[in-house]
Amino acid sequence: MQQLIDIRRETAEELALHAMLPLLERGHPLVVLFSAGKDSSVLANLAATAAARVVATGRRALVVLAHADVLVENTEIARLARHEIDKYRRFCEGKGVDVAVRVARPAFWDSFAVRVLGGRALPTFPDTRRDCTTDWKRLANSRGLAAL
Repeated sequence: MQQLIDIRRETAEELALHAMLPLLERGHPLVVLFSAGKDSSVLANLAATAAARVVATGRRALVVLAHADVLVENTEIARLARHEIDKYRRFCEGKGVDVAVRVARPAFWDSFAVRVLGGRALPTFPDTRRDCTTDWKRLANSRGLAAL
């Protein structure tokens, strides 16, 4: 019977950690844009793991978790995001990792109520404009991170 041999020496997780570690070791923070979905949760976990490894060597490490609260999310999803952010903060603090959490919200004039109910824009639907991503998430996070 023929056996498959894994020729990779490192897992995808180790490869990602090896990309993050040199940045932290040089004193750079890791900034994770966190939506509380599966992809950003894995990235946040990897960043915290890398930072904890650096802290274990006696150095300081900073992870910035940036989340955009768009103010129109399903209440259960919003509660999940808040809960995951709190867990993340506790984990980092427990490992001695410096953590900064930034929760950004869209500017008042870009909010759903002002834009849509105020008659300035139509609501977005799947497969249509993505201005909500730009105005509610990207711009809001850019403002919040600029304050660091």
